[in-house]
Amino acid sequence: MGNAYSVTAFDYNKDDIGIDPDTEQKFVPSSKELEMFKKEKMNLYKGTWTVCFVYGISAFILLTIVLFTDTGKEYIYNKYLPAVLTYVVGAIIIIIYLVYSIFNIKPRKLGKAVRKHNNCPDYWTYQKVDVEVKEDIINNILYTSANNKATSDLAKGQNKQYILDKKEDPIINNDTSNLFIDYKCVADTNIFGTLEEQKNIKNDFNNDNFNDMYKKNSTSKLSFVTTKIPNNETADPIIDDLKKYAQVTGIYKSDYNSIDNLYSNSIKQKGSGVNTTHYSSTEPQLICNEVYPNILTKLEKNDTTNDLRCKYADTCKISWSDLDCYKKST
Repeated sequence: MGNAYSVTAFDYNKDDIGIDPDTEQKFVPSSKELEMFKKEKMNLYKGTWTVCFVYGISAFILLTIVLFTDTGKEYIYNKYLPAVLTYVVGAIIIIIYLVYSIFNIKPRKLGKAVRKHNNCPDYWTYQKVDVEVKEDIINNILYTSANNKATSDLAKGQNKQYILDKKEDPIINNDTSNLFIDYKCVADTNIFGTLEEQKNIKNDFNNDNFNDMYKKNSTSKLSFVTTKIPNNETADPIIDDLKKYAQVTGIYKSDYNSIDNLYSNSIKQKGSGVNTTHYSSTEPQLICNEVYPNILTKLEKNDTTNDLRCKYADTCKISWSDLDCYKKST
């Protein structure tokens, strides 16, 4: 009896359920979507019963007052009959609508989760970026020369930007910078240790020496733990985008050939010489103790993937469990 009732109570018109936009086939609800459908239909049952109960009680009270009291006859029946009829008719219409909704509700496709732009790797902290750093990032993107950034021509890319110059790349300037570079995620030194300890742990754990430390151009204090980006031997567009990201956040360009070209917050080699081979466009240094997740998100260009952020996490060997970086085998 109970099973038969459940089947009948939570049935729906399968011929009127529509087309699945993902498969372009007839929509077949998943178990989660069916559970959501049953929950919504049960809420409609409960809501309709509650409305019927409230209106039934109020109608009974009004009828009792009209039948058994002179005041009820005088005011409810003689003076305010139109208002009472409007109330009663309205209640009937509402109940009919709710009953109609119960019989016509159908399972619906659950939408995909909205990506969070401001998510951080595990145990990293979200921090506001200094104004000077934002200005250096923007100037690094827009101008071709750090020595003459006020008068130099903009690059001739479709975005009129030097690095992110393709039409599909994000536009970062003083008007839109708050969307991308106002905040960054920083590795918590209370958890991961000093920069030296972070570098040593990464190198020991991965049995390599790809991780190193660099200073900002304006200070002698070590500021960055960096690693090399893999060579793009297979023409992987994700690697190309990761190199763009490295040049944006490292605040340097592939054509820089002197420390004099660097901005105050640019990556600077740790030695005192002028060798700048690490500013190469083929092997840019990727900062691994701070990340701008909004820039990575915008560079992905696809709301359904996390490929670029996953490549960043894999290259820097960091844990970013908020992302789904594990591919299911086919």
